[in-house]
Parts: sequence; C-alpha cells; structure tokens
Amino acid sequence: MKNLKFTIITFYQFKKNRNLEKLQNLLKDFCSFHKIKGTILLADEGINGTVAGLIKPIKLLELEIQKLGFTRLELKRSFYELMPFNRLKIKIKNEIVTFDGSQLDVENHSGKHVVSNEWNT
Repeated sequence: MKNLKFTIITFYQFKKNRNLEKLQNLLKDFCSFHKIKGTILLADEGINGTVAGLIKPIKLLELEIQKLGFTRLELKRSFYELMPFNRLKIKIKNEIVTFDGSQLDVENHSGKHVVSNEWNT
C-alpha cells in the first residue's frame, strides 16, 4: 500500500464577506507558514478552494477557516502520496462560482440539507 501522506480538501461556503484583502492576507500567511498549496477563491459571496498539505496543517487550516466565520463549510477530503499542487494562489474574484446569482440571497434562502439516505427519495 502506498503512503498517502498528503490530504487534499475541497471546500466552499456561500457567505457574505467584507474586507477580502485582510482575509486573503491571513489565509496566505497561514498557508505559506504551513506549506499548504493549491487555490482559494474569495469573493463577496463566499469562499471556494482546493488545497493540499500534510494532515495536521490541513486540519489546522479547517479550524482557521471556521474561526474566520465560515462555520458551515461544504468540505470533502481525499489523500495522495505526492503534493498535487506546485504553488499557493489565493485570489479575490467577483464570484466563487460563475453564474448569474445577482438575485440570490444564499445566506437566507439556501437549499434544504439532506442526509445520504434521503437523497433521491
């Protein structure tokens, strides 16, 4: 069995953000210090990212993102033997997912969360 040394997480949350530059700098400093690589997109509407690092630093990043107010992250984990990314990019964008959501209020009118056994019923 191969040594799956690196944790890869993908995550997003729609949440109104203020002060994107401060958030960008905090995440950039944190990820650089912990040798986490990948891409994080920040926008007024939320956060979206795919990053990789050693297991402990990735768990710390998850906690840090929650401390920054993203307490309902949709997050998935996978594992790999090598670092899949060459660098860290944390970008401020107009939107985290490209679509015309100008009329959406995602914080107050999101879909209903269902557990796996309720899916497709």
